[in-house]
Amino acid sequence: MAFREASPQSQGDVVRLEISSALKNDLSLGPRATDDVEVLAGGVTLFLDPASASRANGIAIDYVPTSDGGAFKITRPNEP
Repeated sequence: MAFREASPQSQGDVVRLEISSALKNDLSLGPRATDDVEVLAGGVTLFLDPASASRANGIAIDYVPTSDGGAFKITRPNEP
């Protein structure tokens, strides 16, 4: 999986998911914050700030093929 392949190269960074108040998603590798919420899903541990965690209920993250090779698709059942 793409997350697992990137993790050894990240030198201490974690997989972070941030969801803004405008419900924009940002999936990245970055440092863990002391107040992060840790979630294990599908064998991958994600770290979310508390505000993002409150917006992430029911979220699904899939890796989908694209003409550029692949991308992560994030969907929420309550997405406007």
